Amino acid sequence: MHALYALMLPAYAVFMIDSLTGTVAEVGTDFLVLDVGGVGYHLTVLPSVPGTVKTGERLMLLTHLHVREDELSLYGFATDEERRFFRLLLTVPGIGPRTAMSILAVAPPDILVRAVTADDATLLTKVSGIGRKTAERVVTELKARLERDYPTVVGRGATPHGDVIEALVVLGYTRAQAREAARKLPTELTDLENGVRAALQLLGTRAVRQHRASDTE
Repeated sequence: MHALYALMLPAYAVFMIDSLTGTVAEVGTDFLVLDVGGVGYHLTVLPSVPGTVKTGERLMLLTHLHVREDELSLYGFATDEERRFFRLLLTVPGIGPRTAMSILAVAPPDILVRAVTADDATLLTKVSGIGRKTAERVVTELKARLERDYPTVVGRGATPHGDVIEALVVLGYTRAQAREAARKLPTELTDLENGVRAALQLLGTRAVRQHRASDTE
């Protein structure tokens, strides 16, 4: 029956249920059952959500209805940014809803966007089932879509150098190291990608100098 129903759904079906507001009937490790007018909706959610709600509470979640020939699945999100990035991930070949949720479980959208902008695939390799090559391909695919499809997060940050700092932290540098490198960047350098590259060069030069100094001691 599910397969037949899925085939009958129009192309815009994923937007038919935009949000649900109801009473939490059941809480799982990665799902909630939301009672809306006597109907229980099973929603797959990010792992951070179940720990913030209790059975009997009223809750509103933004939703995405995923349609396949043999399955209709609802995914719930606390914020519009999470849902938008989830849908953006689904446009990448080979990324399904479960993998997209696993990626969002690793880091919030703004951190993921900064990592992608900096050509850093490290975060994605933390997702089960995603190797280095796949992570790099996903980063390449996403980077081409970000400015067009996800401008609000790309443009976040008080200054371009603030985004450089966050990108360096994602790459594994301490915040103090990132801030020191960002302070040395010229104010006219407003492009994030070039800013990260310049900061990495500064950090690399410093590391070489420290290594040489330790060799002479």
